[in-house]
Amino acid sequence: QTLDYVNRPVSRNRATTTLEADGSFRMVVAHADPGVPNWIDTEGHPFGTLFFRFFLPEGVVEPLVAEVVPFDQLRT
Repeated sequence: QTLDYVNRPVSRNRATTTLEADGSFRMVVAHADPGVPNWIDTEGHPFGTLFFRFFLPEGVVEPLVAEVVPFDQLRT
């Protein structure tokens, strides 16, 4: 099923991703807006696929790390 990419934040790219001070980034996939940068909306879907593409990186791409945290702890 296609997500509503026109009206909801269901993807991120270089222009829409907020970087940390060290140049790293954190993506947050959640069912509701947690009020943090780089939120990706699940649109209520209980599961899905997350795909990352690094096009012409300017150095070594560090391994990605995923962590599941309770929704109420996302702001910390």
